[in-house]
Amino acid sequence: MATGLKVWNDDGSLKFDVTTRITRLVGSVQTGNQDGYVDVPSQGNQIFFFIASNNSAQPTRGVPNISINAGHTRLSWNFMENTRTPCTIYYGLW
Repeated sequence: MATGLKVWNDDGSLKFDVTTRITRLVGSVQTGNQDGYVDVPSQGNQIFFFIASNNSAQPTRGVPNISINAGHTRLSWNFMENTRTPCTIYYGLW
């Protein structure tokens, strides 16, 4: 008998099993109010993701533009407005 976790939708279709991808947090960086970047160690041929979070007391206007280079080895951010809202960027693999 196989062991592991399997989850089904209400309609009976399989939603999740042990082969479904799960995210893995690699790190985080605080942007402050300056443009910048962080180099991410090469993780092979995996899908990279990021999530930006700012303090709820801060305005959402002025958050940085965030990008990942083609080689998935550098996460960079730059501010496009004079208002610069610091945030934390969490990044990882999917």
